[in-house]
Amino acid sequence: MTLFVALDNVGLIFLARQSLRAGAAGYGVLLSAYGVGMIVGPLLVLRLLRRLGAGRVYWMGVAIMGLATLACGLAPTLAVAALGEFVVGVGNGAESIGYDTLLQRAAPSAMLGRVLGAAYSAPYVALLITYSLGGLLLQVTSPRIVFTLAGAGTFATALLLCCLLYTSPSPRDRQKS
Repeated sequence: MTLFVALDNVGLIFLARQSLRAGAAGYGVLLSAYGVGMIVGPLLVLRLLRRLGAGRVYWMGVAIMGLATLACGLAPTLAVAALGEFVVGVGNGAESIGYDTLLQRAAPSAMLGRVLGAAYSAPYVALLITYSLGGLLLQVTSPRIVFTLAGAGTFATALLLCCLLYTSPSPRDRQKS
């Protein structure tokens, strides 16, 4: 997921300046909209976590990020892109809570620190790869294409997560057998 969604980080300033012709102020608006979404997302999830479950919150958060990133890439105006970035932030907040909750519930308490350390190392490796290749991708394509790829890849990851979470036995089911 991080390989795709982090393209947003690489391309956002170019989307604001080149595609939307909104300049530095537009870039600030987009970043602010994302930040507000990151605050709102976890607040919404607090009400939904028990009812939906951590796995569903996780993959739905990823799906929301993917669709909203795609919408940003296709946005005709700064206002539409800002709404998209807000929704990306909401999805990221939801994804983070779902992911952390799944990890905390699945890991034995004596191993929780190691599990979290290992689980959070992978996204940083993905960021390194995405940041290294994202600039090149921007140079040979455009901000809109980069956002379209980011959104489509993130949404495809959400579909894969959904399949994995609901077709493999849960840790509790494995303990019963």
